This record gives sequence, C-alpha cells and structure tokens, in this order.
Amino acid sequence: LQTLSISEPTLKEYCAAFEPNATNLWTGTLKDLFSPDDACPLSTRFIDGAIATTLHISASHTGVTCSESWGKRFFPNGTVDPVIYDMLPDLVHAKVSFESKVPKDAPQRKFVDAGALDFSLTLGKVTFGSVERAVIKWNGMYDGKGGPWLDGNGKEFQVPPDACNNFWLYTSDATAVPKTN
Repeated sequence: LQTLSISEPTLKEYCAAFEPNATNLWTGTLKDLFSPDDACPLSTRFIDGAIATTLHISASHTGVTCSESWGKRFFPNGTVDPVIYDMLPDLVHAKVSFESKVPKDAPQRKFVDAGALDFSLTLGKVTFGSVERAVIKWNGMYDGKGGPWLDGNGKEFQVPPDACNNFWLYTSDATAVPKTN
C-alpha cells in the first residue's frame, strides 16, 4: 500500500495563481504562510475593526518561544498597532506599516524610518485544483522596492525588490492550516 503525500503550494505557485478579489473585506483570522522571520507553527494573524473606521493587525503564538502576542486585540492600550490604510476606492488594495513593532532604540530603526516595514496588500484568491482560498498578497520590504536591512548578526545587507513576497490565508481556524515555509 502506497501513501500519497499532498504538499502545500509554494510561494511561487501562490504568486502565479493569485487573482485580486474583494470578497473578504479584510477582517478575519489568518495564517501567515511564508514569512521568513516566523517559524512558529501555530502563529496566527488577526485583522479586527471596520473599513469605515480603522483595521488593526494583531498576532498570537509568535516570537522566539512561539508564545508571544502583539497588537490591539491583546493589548488595547499598547503601542504596537499596525493599521491597514488606503483601502479606497476599490477595497482590494491597501497599505500597512509595521513601524510600531520596532522600538525607537533598535538598531533596525533607521531602516524602519526609511520605510523598510511598509507594505502593499491586495485582497484576492488563489485556486489549486478545485480548492479556492481567500488570501491577502503582500509585496516585499520597502513597499516592494527592496533596500537595506540587518541580518541576525547586525550586518547590513540588501533586500531585493519583490512584488509577491508573502500570503496570509483566511481561515476560521488558522491553527488547523500547516505552516508552509
């Protein structure tokens, strides 16, 4: 008896299959599929709020121990608050900055202040076989243009431009979706 293994699609396959689509309207529970800086298998993202007001990004099961949380969902009075903006007029495209996650005295701060953690988002879907998945497509650092950053040893390197760098998958139970990176 032979067992077939079905692997999750790669980032390249997600990028090729992506179609913009405004069905989801942003809010929900999501699984971060391809972030290189998040190896936590149960890491979950949340987008809370209303399009007419403010959409806040939060996360759970992150960090070195995979037990950290951040964002307004968990710390309503905290300073970490990535906010989705510029959704109008089409509600498919938006922007976000993760500037609030980096302390003012961090070595990366000069790069963050220059836009390193600014991203463009596109709501949409991918279809693999007969399975359609609602997703958010992310471009790379510096709003997809690339630029300088620091590696784990504090050495500066150049992040390349990238129009399709990550996807967040909408799910009602994000912990049930396996990590794909």
